[in-house]
Amino acid sequence: MKIISKIGSNHLKVLTLLLLVVAASAVFAEALAKCTKDGNTITCDTRDARYCELFLISGQPGHLAADFYNTLGLDTCDPEKLKAIDGPAEAKKFGADGFFKNGPRFFVCDRTVVILGGSEDMFSKTADFGGIEARFSGHVALPLDFGKSKTSVAYQPTTVHRNTQWVYLKGSKIFILDDPDGHPWIMQASAAIVDPKLTPKQLPKLGDKLKPGPGWKYRVVTLDKDLTVQPVNGTAKIVQDELQNTYDQCFETACTWTP
Repeated sequence: MKIISKIGSNHLKVLTLLLLVVAASAVFAEALAKCTKDGNTITCDTRDARYCELFLISGQPGHLAADFYNTLGLDTCDPEKLKAIDGPAEAKKFGADGFFKNGPRFFVCDRTVVILGGSEDMFSKTADFGGIEARFSGHVALPLDFGKSKTSVAYQPTTVHRNTQWVYLKGSKIFILDDPDGHPWIMQASAAIVDPKLTPKQLPKLGDKLKPGPGWKYRVVTLDKDLTVQPVNGTAKIVQDELQNTYDQCFETACTWTP
């Protein structure tokens, strides 16, 4: 797929730039999420932990979907290792139409909770992508303009099927996009992709950098009680800003309360 090849090339260039600032952000670069299992639940301490996602894509441009794998608790997704992955070869190995490297990223939530079981038993299956081990984490419908540019899907909501919950603890800062209808979207992860110099420490002032779509607004809230963001019947609604930071919508019962 030509569209996937272009995406891979763009991200390799970004990752090359990232290597220049690794030393300055080493405190984040070495952070690996610590996970514990209790029965059918895996709980990970994830605030500021670096990770990446690997997408196995199916379909044609304009009608793309992906199974995605997350390095949570397994790998910090070193930029050199990520850069070295041969996307077309990985797609062929797994019988996919295309391959996409999504990262590096940093978790913004304090904890990630994964519920095991269900029809697909997400998170129990792992795979190796060029030396980076990752867990099967769900399915995502890719936005219509996916792959056109680094910012082409900004402020275009889509859905993802997964079994994970994001937990934000009392006293933590959370970063919110309010959409034109007033619905809050809570940042789950920041991205060192479009802006390789972006680190979690800069998120409180991210509003000075963003140029949201019409009606969208960015704000920062310090929590006075814990907040959990979770899928509704296995489905979450997500959106990205123009820097590819990712947010989950508070809709129906997706948020334990609305900040």
